[in-house]
Amino acid sequence: MSSPNLNNAIVAGAILVYSSVICLCPDCDIFTVVDQSTICQARMWFMCLGFTLSFGSMFSKTWRVHKIFTNKKVTSVRIRDIHLFGIVLLMLVLDLFILMLWTLIDQPLVYTTDYPAYPDPNGRDVLIIPVVNECKSDQDVIWYAILIGYKGIVLVFGVFLAWETRKVQYSQLNDSRHIGFAVYNVTVMCCVGVPTTMFLNPLQRDLQFILSAVCIIFSTTMTLCIVFVPKINEYMDSKTAIEDQAVSIRTNQSRVDNVASMSGFTHSSGTCRQAEEELVRFRRMYNDTKSTTMTTIIDKGTSSSLGMDSEQQQL
Repeated sequence: MSSPNLNNAIVAGAILVYSSVICLCPDCDIFTVVDQSTICQARMWFMCLGFTLSFGSMFSKTWRVHKIFTNKKVTSVRIRDIHLFGIVLLMLVLDLFILMLWTLIDQPLVYTTDYPAYPDPNGRDVLIIPVVNECKSDQDVIWYAILIGYKGIVLVFGVFLAWETRKVQYSQLNDSRHIGFAVYNVTVMCCVGVPTTMFLNPLQRDLQFILSAVCIIFSTTMTLCIVFVPKINEYMDSKTAIEDQAVSIRTNQSRVDNVASMSGFTHSSGTCRQAEEELVRFRRMYNDTKSTTMTTIIDKGTSSSLGMDSEQQQL
């Protein structure tokens, strides 16, 4: 009922988002000069596709619940996982369209910027010229605005679905509260991380990388925890309940065996239900025998009392 296939898609999207953290540092030593432009472009691709894959899968599950429980017709509604994957695929296609336009029209590249020189703080007779590699394009602000607006619409739609399905009583289906927490978590991290990294001094590359990586990793991890930890707890509780029920069944069956053996009867059944049926039959036989014995005793007592009365009358 929790759509394991879509849950796998959520995890796959989170892995893509995690991978984008590696691409945040195009001027790191692990990348060659040839790879820097590719890494620069892959960063946004991983981030956008991972976000859409995770939240698109999450919202498509909620859309199915909304569609089923708001159906006012008598006919049943069957929405399979393949239909939900179709919704996610459409969102991914829109992402690919925007990203491909960005790459073809205004391709992001790594630009090397030289900043003013300053004397060596250690007192050596040298000048230090800061050189920073930045991943950007000519109109990157416009492209970022398009992507952020599109993702914002997706989040608003997800919040709407979560609000509409908040009264669904089935915990296996209703993820509205978890979706609300996940959207809140991502929104807060974006509002904190994006402005902070944008307005930092470009020379503070290490601080930019740390803040961006922390925001991405924290928000993604929290989203996974919000979605999957309740499911894991529910699974563990159901597993414990099943084990307790199995112990109870074994205990009841042993009690049936003991009662049957104490009654002088044996049963050859292989299931607890059949043993219980035999126990009910034995109890009926016992009650019948008991009632017959009591009737006989009463009859004998009545006849003896009548005989004594007749003898007294003769005397």
